[in-house]
Amino acid sequence: MALTVDLLNLPKSQSPISFARQAMSNYKDETGGFQGLFETEKSALTDDKELNSFALQFEHCTLSLDLIKDRKTKKEFLKGFNIYENLS
Repeated sequence: MALTVDLLNLPKSQSPISFARQAMSNYKDETGGFQGLFETEKSALTDDKELNSFALQFEHCTLSLDLIKDRKTKKEFLKGFNIYENLS
């Protein structure tokens, strides 16, 4: 629950991916160590906006981030996220 609050309160001045990775590191006992960042989707929404989806993979879970990027200003905004337990 605390992680959800951290992600919902994402500062506008910080990169959503960097902030999410930093927030996840606060819960390292639950998430495990960081294993990698993968772009999972990229698609145009309008002439100036695009959707970028990323997966931040940790030992115990994966955080999926959906970001809207303004191509003109280069700013990214968090559209949504999901956390999945890694089942192995």
